[in-house]
Amino acid sequence: MSRRTFFILILVLFCLANVTRWGYRAGLSHPRFVAEGAAHFRYTRMIASGEALPSVDIDAQYPEGLRVFRETTPGMEYVYGLVFRLLPLSDLAAFIRFFTAFLFSLAIFPIALLSGELWRSRKAGIVSALLFAVALPLVGRSSGFEFIRENLAFPLIIYHLYFFVMACSGRRRFDAVLAALFLFAAAATWQGTQFYLIPLFLLLLTRRVFIRVERAERSAVLMLVAAVMAAGAALPFLREGRFLLSLPAGLAYAWIACDAITRIWELREAKGLSRTGSGGEGANSPGAPAALKAAAALLVMAVILLPVAAGGHFATYSHFFRMIIYKFRYAHKPLDPALLPFDVRAFWVGPFQSPDLRNIFVFALPLMALLPGPLLRLVKRAREGDFPAVLVALFLVVSFILYALMMRLLPFFGIFAVLAAGGIAAASGARGPSRPTVTKSPSRPTVTKGPFRPGRSFILLVVVVAISLLQDFAWERPADIWRRVSRLVRVPYREKFVIFPMGGDVEGNLLRWIERNTAESAVIMSSHYLSPQILSYTGRPTNLNDFFESPGLRRKAERFLMLLYSSEERLFRFCREQRSDYLLVSVTAGCDPTDDSPLYQAGLQEMPPGCAAYGLIFEPDRLNLFELVYENEMYRLFRVGKTGAVRRWPRSPLFYDSELLWKQEGDIRAFYYTAMRLYALTSRGMGLARQGRRDEAERVFSEVLRTHYFYPAWEAFMNIGGRRRSALESESIAEFAYRYDPNRADICLELARARIALKKLEEAREPLERCSGLRMSNRQREEVEGLLERIDQKR
Repeated sequence: MSRRTFFILILVLFCLANVTRWGYRAGLSHPRFVAEGAAHFRYTRMIASGEALPSVDIDAQYPEGLRVFRETTPGMEYVYGLVFRLLPLSDLAAFIRFFTAFLFSLAIFPIALLSGELWRSRKAGIVSALLFAVALPLVGRSSGFEFIRENLAFPLIIYHLYFFVMACSGRRRFDAVLAALFLFAAAATWQGTQFYLIPLFLLLLTRRVFIRVERAERSAVLMLVAAVMAAGAALPFLREGRFLLSLPAGLAYAWIACDAITRIWELREAKGLSRTGSGGEGANSPGAPAALKAAAALLVMAVILLPVAAGGHFATYSHFFRMIIYKFRYAHKPLDPALLPFDVRAFWVGPFQSPDLRNIFVFALPLMALLPGPLLRLVKRAREGDFPAVLVALFLVVSFILYALMMRLLPFFGIFAVLAAGGIAAASGARGPSRPTVTKSPSRPTVTKGPFRPGRSFILLVVVVAISLLQDFAWERPADIWRRVSRLVRVPYREKFVIFPMGGDVEGNLLRWIERNTAESAVIMSSHYLSPQILSYTGRPTNLNDFFESPGLRRKAERFLMLLYSSEERLFRFCREQRSDYLLVSVTAGCDPTDDSPLYQAGLQEMPPGCAAYGLIFEPDRLNLFELVYENEMYRLFRVGKTGAVRRWPRSPLFYDSELLWKQEGDIRAFYYTAMRLYALTSRGMGLARQGRRDEAERVFSEVLRTHYFYPAWEAFMNIGGRRRSALESESIAEFAYRYDPNRADICLELARARIALKKLEEAREPLERCSGLRMSNRQREEVEGLLERIDQKR
């Protein structure tokens, strides 16, 4: 393959990478960024509008404030915000989603070049680039659906890897400088970059101790060390975390110690002061004895790790380190949350969970199917001392272990998996063996190739690419065959809390209500992963943020969760102490049966009797110090302190239903499953109704209502019956709903209509008069007034 063809194909695949990320994002469109993404979006918006980031952000963590530059890494926000200011665009959110995919796709160029260098084959580079463009582990997390630090940091790390490998080969002068600059940039955008440095420096230190390294590699590592030291000294959040006294920095110091000993030993040999050495790096001897270098490295590490163990850097990132320790200790979350410290319980959730078998099957298995052969060849070449092979093989293993520890690092594994997978082209090529056929002519023989015969590796590659493309463009839809296969063969998966989407955009409804009905200065207390959305999309100050690297934030989040499950009085005092005007809670505080729940994070297995959370979720009318002002299927918003205002609103959704809870004897798990079953049956009945199968739909809705009253099922049941039902039946069904849910206008009207049809005029007056004080449409109001007038006339 010519160099020109190689780069044209990479450019085509770069376009494909952008298209696949757009396709995946289109199937998962969400109107807002969530959790930390919302916080990043707010800071990006400030920079894009020309506003300076505050050094202390009071609104993000009211009242003490978040130290933005010392506790977060706003490098990514500056890149996105400044680029947006240069472009004639108006929609920042749309730009972020597009630009994320574009930035990540740019890494396809160093991926292809690095794979070509690794396998000494341009075909291998094209295969790696193709997989980079379509493989779900890379497409899913770089589509722009999420706005997280890794969106920018991972491409920077890829560029660093390419230039570092090239620098170690000694072919170009400035590769080491470029590698150092890209590493510094990655450190400025993501704290996790330092954890990437740990295995890298372990590898480089091991090589410096036990083998002779070439001058080019030594120079490249020295530039790498300089970049690490510069980052630790220049970046405020690394200074705050005492990065220069951390494990990755300690490994860098240990490498310097080994290098210094080796250089001193070589100088002594060069002067003839030692008769056993080789006299320089150019000979076959490694110079100083490995035992001496190892002892120096261990001494330096011991000196560094003493202050690390005493606090410092470990204290800043204890939630990460301790989670890793406890994951190795327990393999999975223990049933008793008290066995874990709060930092671990609160951090070991969502994307920081280990992947379940279905996640591995769906996301990682197609790409992993390409790895066995190339991995064996990588190991063989690594044993022969091939540095790129050693580097990629090591990080392939390390990145898979990190993915096994937390799902969020799946793209990190994807990077090294596609580099390794390129080896299938280097091994056998894209074609099967050719059989030349010689045709004689009077002038000269002509050689033509035989028919195309794809090998097994090529067929496997085509299958993996086809599966990946279907995943990219048809995620969780009928064409997403691989995911359907996982369900068909019943691959086990972790239990997750979900809510039936009866109310549409429940978060959007909440945020719109807050923006329209609360003062701009109103402070809202909520969980650390919901607060950034409130601040970013309503402008209301919040008491917590989602930058969990801050020890102060972790302590405050712990207090909030502990007091949520204590008495109402203690929670009220905490809200007053934090100057909170409102308290926002999610239904997960009361009915999430999973080990991601707030209850588990608080270190509890069951809700303590009479705790504030129980009252907030199941008995808001009995609270003395909090007043419910808004609710939807997922959230309840309370005013801190009562005004005595009387409000009428419809019955709460099932997840707030204390009667249903105690039908299940207070068992949260049974309560959750019953609610989900009622939601699922209602959805099924609606589907049958749309298909015209009315009788079947009625039976399904009847089953729901026999279990427990649920308004959507009741409404659908009444609509589907139409005029087939007698007035007596309609009255019975309406009375059933009215007993549970008297604050819905359509229920009051239905009961009044049935009673009027049965000549029970005075009995119809009561629901009509109640209906007059409820929210209703103009049509309903006209009907109520007409029915009341009709009753008065017949008196």
